Amino acid sequence: MIAIEACGGAYYWYCELERLGHTTKIISPQFVKPFGKRQKNDRNDAEAIAIALQQPTMRFVPPRSEEQQDMQSLHRARQRLVNHRTATVCQIRGLLLERGITIGSSITRLRRMVPEILEDADNGLSISLRTSVNELYSLISDLDQRIQYFGREIQAVFRGSEPCQRIAAIAGVGPKTATAIVAAAGDGAAPKLTPDRCAQPILEHSRTCKQGALHRCSRSRRKSHIPDKRPSPGGRLRLPSVL
Repeated sequence: MIAIEACGGAYYWYCELERLGHTTKIISPQFVKPFGKRQKNDRNDAEAIAIALQQPTMRFVPPRSEEQQDMQSLHRARQRLVNHRTATVCQIRGLLLERGITIGSSITRLRRMVPEILEDADNGLSISLRTSVNELYSLISDLDQRIQYFGREIQAVFRGSEPCQRIAAIAGVGPKTATAIVAAAGDGAAPKLTPDRCAQPILEHSRTCKQGALHRCSRSRRKSHIPDKRPSPGGRLRLPSVL
């Protein structure tokens, strides 16, 4: 059996080793780290991975198919462009704000107002700033086209995937969410979720809320029993009355 710590290229080596007939497992780095004893290097990392592999309750990273990785690559590329577009919008808003022109955070409002601002010759903007804002605005248009391309690709994958369509039958779940779930979880067979594990987050949240409420209650009770150290007119401390 061969164990690999989850990292870049782990799925590639998993497929290659499985093709050669080896049983291969992928372990998340957070489960390997507790078994590292000394300074981090290749030898010590290999030892920690070997020890983690031998744990009877170790949870392994489920392997992903090539189709899942393709779905994930579409989502990651699209998200990269969306983040770039958001940063460009914020930069345009910041440049114009320095000249006293305020634009709301909505990208729709920016698309509507920037052409009007650039055409207004009486707003006091210099030619250099108008050129800069115009180039950034053109960049947003280019990013919009690329984002729409990845959106069409995700739609095509969604139409050709039966598991994605079954997930999209849930109210409020669209093609992007459905394909992202399939890319991350696959068929959902691994890791297996039992009812108690499914309820664990809810139980933990409920337990945390109860503990927080008890802590606040006990703290308020402690405060109610703290004597007032300010001296009374008679020169004595005022103690809380006990019924």
